[in-house]
Amino acid sequence: MDNNLSLSGVRVVDFTHVISGPFCTMMLAHMGADVVKVERPDVGDSLRNIPGYEGREGHPDYFNSVNNTKRSVALDLKNPDHHAAVVDLIRNADVVVENFKPGTADRIGLGYEAMKKVNLKLIYCSISGFGQTGPYAQRPAIDPIIQAVSGVMSVTGEQDGPPMMAGYPLTDTVAGMYGAFAVVTALLKARESGVGEHLDVSMQGAMLYVLGCRMAETLQAGIVTERVGNQNPFRVPSEVFLSKDKRPTILHCSNNKRWEALCRALEVPEWAENPKYDTMQKRQEHRQELHAMVAARFAERDQADWMPRFDDEDTTCIHVHDYQEALDHEQVRYRSQLTSRDHPLDGEVWTVGVPLMDPAYNEAVTRPPTLGENTANVLQDWLGWDETKSKDMLKKQNG
Repeated sequence: MDNNLSLSGVRVVDFTHVISGPFCTMMLAHMGADVVKVERPDVGDSLRNIPGYEGREGHPDYFNSVNNTKRSVALDLKNPDHHAAVVDLIRNADVVVENFKPGTADRIGLGYEAMKKVNLKLIYCSISGFGQTGPYAQRPAIDPIIQAVSGVMSVTGEQDGPPMMAGYPLTDTVAGMYGAFAVVTALLKARESGVGEHLDVSMQGAMLYVLGCRMAETLQAGIVTERVGNQNPFRVPSEVFLSKDKRPTILHCSNNKRWEALCRALEVPEWAENPKYDTMQKRQEHRQELHAMVAARFAERDQADWMPRFDDEDTTCIHVHDYQEALDHEQVRYRSQLTSRDHPLDGEVWTVGVPLMDPAYNEAVTRPPTLGENTANVLQDWLGWDETKSKDMLKKQNG
């Protein structure tokens, strides 16, 4: 582990599973924290056990994507000896992150109120769907549920179609990211005060937080925002257009300068000169007409013929990339954001690493752990157990 990273020396006990919590703790690990993932013996994080991707059957690639750069200990929280060892880990930790159903941590004797008695400076982060308290606290909540209740689905999709989910676990990752941010800020406070705190992060609340900038229309004007597909409610033209070879391109004109540049790139300067379209408000009034004009013009040539012209005019447009194209993008390669590590069970495991140019962060990325592979060395590192005592624990676990 690189001792020069931002969170080097910070110890995190990780009780999380699936996406929201593991994403949070992975972010902390990428910043240098020593993250110890506590998993159920023989079972582990449920994400280990979902079917593999086609051609990767038997390999937990989804789990691996959010659990690199951590250590795994397999301890049974129902076993008194194991439970005591976990409490000792927390005694020596700076941070606990959990995403149990609200009330579970308290029920198993590992909630904040109990743990702050053994570690006053402990930062304890709980991530859940709706928060630890309130009328919805005990409701089951996964990403699709929070996408629905947060309102983001209502503004995603075509105007005449049904609400649509984002194509990835948006609310899980947003909650995890906010959790990591909250942990780091709480650590700064605790270093000054010597006293920790309980951070109650809800997926619902985190989504409302990031949606706030676009909810101003509803908050301030009482207008319920409608779906507009790939269009932008405030900017015209803004849409995905298909070229002659059916390749998708997103075009977006945020002001008159961009509109004039687009007209030059499309070789129709007369559009920019037409007083009917010379302000954004007028272009909004003629939204459908303008989009039809741009679509027809763009469909006359292949995308490869248009792109040099758009680049010359510095227009805000780009090909709509699929995941493979996004990973292969030359800017991603330049910034060396992708890392690969050899795994004893899963072969070469690729990771989307830290979006910082400092190479130290991605050089410090380590492969995802196998279930419980670090139990003995964590007990020795954190608790000062000798090899015999830690091996005895493993024998009891396996016996």
